[in-house]
Amino acid sequence: LGRPRLLVLPLLLGCCLEGTAGQAYDCTADSASWEASWSPAMKAWCCQNGGGGCDPWDCGAGLSSTDSWPSAKRAWCCENKGQGCIANLLASYLFDCEDGYDKWEMSWILDKKIWCCKHQARACDPYDCSETEGVGGMPWTSSKQVWCCSVQGVGCTTAGGAFQF
Repeated sequence: LGRPRLLVLPLLLGCCLEGTAGQAYDCTADSASWEASWSPAMKAWCCQNGGGGCDPWDCGAGLSSTDSWPSAKRAWCCENKGQGCIANLLASYLFDCEDGYDKWEMSWILDKKIWCCKHQARACDPYDCSETEGVGGMPWTSSKQVWCCSVQGVGCTTAGGAFQF
């Protein structure tokens, strides 16, 4: 599956779209599981020829177990299709946005950051500029330093290169 096939009766079958050099992909084959079963070439071909497979993820598949989805799929499906969102999974499930807030940047999972930002306006910035050390006690990354300095006026370097807090 997912390989180019020569069409014998494309007009009679009504299922296949003609490709280059007489090859085609059957965009109805395994359409219920296209995310896993179609090759990248088949997805691209079917998308370009109106046969589906255009989204990077099949957000309709596996809705009963979205906790097993990769975080990238969950984030994309939630943002673009309104599916797989934490709030949709368990309406009664809430993250405790107070627990670990003093170290949210390093200790919270992405889902908790997104949920707490959306529902309690906490941890919305990309960096916690109140933390004076980076991961493992190391200095801040340059991107964190630039962001904190330019947006919050924190962590800017002096002429000697030391942080100012």
